[in-house]
Amino acid sequence: MDQLNKLKQLSDRMVAVVIAEADPNTWAGADKKLSEMTEEERGDRYWCKKNANQVITTAVKLETLIALYERKGSMPNEGKVDDVNDKVIKFEQAAKKRLEKLANG
Repeated sequence: MDQLNKLKQLSDRMVAVVIAEADPNTWAGADKKLSEMTEEERGDRYWCKKNANQVITTAVKLETLIALYERKGSMPNEGKVDDVNDKVIKFEQAAKKRLEKLANG
């Protein structure tokens, strides 16, 4: 269970990073219209968007890992799902709920 707690702590820190990185006001050229930006500013802004997307993806994957780990410790027949796609959907929903819970405090 120590690993699960470490994953949850890491997840809490990742949510803070997601909030910071996904804020468009912190991206390059945030105070300018696209037509007013230099080529370098547009490139930097594009990089900021890609970085924010990757941070969000990492956070979601971490939440999926936590959900898988928690599922591993559940009762064998509890909520049995035969289809792999249904399992993935359930884990993604659990991860989304956890992210929303962490983001909202």
